[in-house]
Amino acid sequence: MVASNDSSIQYDIRCIASHYKKMLEAKKNWDIKKHSDSRRNFSDALYRLTENRQLIDQVEDEWLSNVEQQLKRIDYIQQIESFLNQKQILFSGEFPDYQIPPFKLSFDLHKNVVKLSMGKKLFKSTVLEPERLASWVVKYYFQICNSSFNQVQFCKEIMSAYKYLGQSNWRLQISVKDIYRILTIKSSTRKEYSESVFMFDLARLLQMPTIELDGFCFEFSANKDSGKNYFLTDNRGKEKTVGLVSISPKESE
Repeated sequence: MVASNDSSIQYDIRCIASHYKKMLEAKKNWDIKKHSDSRRNFSDALYRLTENRQLIDQVEDEWLSNVEQQLKRIDYIQQIESFLNQKQILFSGEFPDYQIPPFKLSFDLHKNVVKLSMGKKLFKSTVLEPERLASWVVKYYFQICNSSFNQVQFCKEIMSAYKYLGQSNWRLQISVKDIYRILTIKSSTRKEYSESVFMFDLARLLQMPTIELDGFCFEFSANKDSGKNYFLTDNRGKEKTVGLVSISPKESE
């Protein structure tokens, strides 16, 4: 809702922009009369705005104080949780840290920032209004969780990249991050298939007790170099650390 003082200030700003635009048009056409009229109107609107500088500061200070007070109230937290529920976002935990598998939602109101993280993938928002903030969470949540997942096709793509990187040698431990790099070697592909979606697909794949394809077994493990790992969370909230993959022919029974 816009207060009456806000509306008055907005009106003066629109007038200033409108009259200045007319001044520029008059200059192009050498229209001295239009330029003179527009300049006078521009100066009047600018004077009104300048005269209201104290009012502007007062309006903005009052808005800031009001919002800061609302952020400290318990019903702010209740609104956040209510809107998440309305938008069918399942969460656990309590303010300021929530689990929304595969994400973590964290509030840092001292810095006026909200963080949505999945492993090392991090999204930030400075929008704190409850409904708009919930919509921001929904955007990334459903982008990931509603992405299609074909386990067989995903394994085929991993195997193809693995064979390329390992020069068709089996049982080697290959970097999973390098696998992603090969799968998205084209920048257009990387935009369509973001690393965060790849991470969630990995998490979905790792929910399987055994991972096999066409007589080959997939084994995922952590890399000793933590910077080369993915820190995954599936939609059940289960966490895993993965940095290497090894593919080998299945042993005959």
